[in-house]
Amino acid sequence: DPAGAVARFEEALSIVRDSGDRDQEALVLSNLGGALLEIGSCDDAMDRLDEALHGFERSGNSEHVSETHRFLAEARLALGRVEEAGRSAQQAFDLARLDENPDHLGHAWRVLGLVGAAQSSHDGAPSPEVDPATCLTTSVDVFAEAGMERDRAIALRDLASVLSAQGDDDGAASTVDEVREILERLQLGELLQRIERRLADSGVVT
Repeated sequence: DPAGAVARFEEALSIVRDSGDRDQEALVLSNLGGALLEIGSCDDAMDRLDEALHGFERSGNSEHVSETHRFLAEARLALGRVEEAGRSAQQAFDLARLDENPDHLGHAWRVLGLVGAAQSSHDGAPSPEVDPATCLTTSVDVFAEAGMERDRAIALRDLASVLSAQGDDDGAASTVDEVREILERLQLGELLQRIERRLADSGVVT
């Protein structure tokens, strides 16, 4: 429920600002940016994420900065700012490799794959240094090893989009079936419906 999450994070932001806890303020701003991204408010998301990065710099906390850069990469991709997205994705990846958090590392691989796919189809963007499908498959593997099934489904969603764009409709359809199996098993029907709408809008075989 990303819209509900936005409301909760805005409430939390008011609380932590009143308390003066700069580290928690930066974390809430980052999470709020991620939730705004999910509802399509990319410009607002970027504003919050920039605030979060400044907050982490002031507090000296780096634990969640990889995730903030990942959110920024996704927001910039959604706005068509592919080169900037690539820089943010690389920062997310470099930090995730240092902290060895499977959540951060899995999503960093995922966003690197999305950037690579965008670079492949975007005039004037640099060619991807690694194959997008390979990045996304690695993301799937990281989440599988960590037992993070919801996140594995999200990585599979993006892998299906890339496979479809590469002309592998059978691979895309099989991957979508995996997404369905996971989310139905986890009883995340609303998330599955959103994913199916997103894939259909993108022309992916579902």
